[in-house]
Amino acid sequence: IAKYAETITVPQEGTTLDSYSKTGYLKDDFRLFHITDEEENSFSYHYHDFYKILIFIRGDVTYHIEGKSFDLKPYDIVLVNAGEIHKPVINSSSAYERVILYISPEFMDSCRDKEDSNVLRIELFSQSRLYQVLQELEKSFEGGAFAAALYQKALFMEFLILLNRFSMDSYSGTYIENSRCNSKILPVLDYITEHLAEDISI
Repeated sequence: IAKYAETITVPQEGTTLDSYSKTGYLKDDFRLFHITDEEENSFSYHYHDFYKILIFIRGDVTYHIEGKSFDLKPYDIVLVNAGEIHKPVINSSSAYERVILYISPEFMDSCRDKEDSNVLRIELFSQSRLYQVLQELEKSFEGGAFAAALYQKALFMEFLILLNRFSMDSYSGTYIENSRCNSKILPVLDYITEHLAEDISI
């Protein structure tokens, strides 16, 4: 399992999307990382040109995505679309552990349902088949078993299918509302998104 540190810079006031740091890289259909920060870390706003799924394991974290804030609970699933500006805020010195999946836009668009929010909370996630598949997917990167890449892709497809099913089942999976939002920032972000190809004045 690859280890990955997100290198980011702080955007200045009045910047455009180009001024935010684009972090990470993706040459395959997907990549998986299991990361634990034992020491308190600071992240700046950044974005990716691919999709990101984060399974929050433990810590004291508020996740900010496009003007919305989510106070995470263990096993919350954070869904970040390509191009969405986001960052985690570490609220205490507790260890921050998460599993991250980077997914290419072409691959993700072919096998997902439209989400209603950025954070999905699944009841009894740690006892679900979805969690079992995620664990098996992690293990598949260890060693050099026969047809490992094919097996990883099959597990990953099963993970996405199960994730979509949970997201559509209101009894087992619930998209949570943002904990806090700025009522002035959200319309500005919507306007910028709709007029990205135009010359937007301050």
